[in-house]
Amino acid sequence: MTYQRIQPIEDFSRPWAIVRILPNARHYIVARFYNRCDAEDHKRVLHRFMPASEFDIVFDKPINEQDKLEQCRRMPMMSSYRDFLIRSWMPSDREAAAAIIRDALAEYGLGWEPDGADRDVVEVEASYNAVGGEFWVIEQQGQLVGTSAYYPVERGEKAVEIRKMYLSPAVRGKGLGKYLLKELEKAIANRGFHEIWIETASVLKEAVKLYESSGYQPATGVETQRCDRIYVKSIT
Repeated sequence: MTYQRIQPIEDFSRPWAIVRILPNARHYIVARFYNRCDAEDHKRVLHRFMPASEFDIVFDKPINEQDKLEQCRRMPMMSSYRDFLIRSWMPSDREAAAAIIRDALAEYGLGWEPDGADRDVVEVEASYNAVGGEFWVIEQQGQLVGTSAYYPVERGEKAVEIRKMYLSPAVRGKGLGKYLLKELEKAIANRGFHEIWIETASVLKEAVKLYESSGYQPATGVETQRCDRIYVKSIT
């Protein structure tokens, strides 16, 4: 078995919830289960990947439909592949995530533009969270090794753009990129979107190969100066 998908907050018939405890009495639900035994098993998985984090298990069933919608809207990402943890971005990830993207761009001779094309990386809350998008980070043994994100765009019908999908050199070639793209597509489809757009550069040969082998079709209308390719895929 090469990967494990941690059950997202989708089916509220699963009343047993794993809660991540944050500073200043804050917390959020990371997964739900039918029974406490399953929750305990997955809590052990989380501690293996995030030993410094604190988790608790609670019985928590939404009272009404509005509660369900609100909890769905705030659902964080939490998934694992081999020894990688894929999770939602947090403010404490800002500098490390930016460094991964900046270094990957430099590796291929592309410029880092914190006031332009990469402004979304330093303003994740406004660029993604506030508009119905998501920004994920990938951890390996407590260190960030990758990023990926998407947000709604006005091209096409009910469309999003996948952005900032970068992996550190040491973790490439392990199937992580393909798995990550599939997880993005699942999350996007679950939110009711119908179309995915991706801009990239020809110099990013591995990315181009991944997108084309995953059913993305060449299109027109590149908007980012350092990119020269654009792809689209229908997920309806």
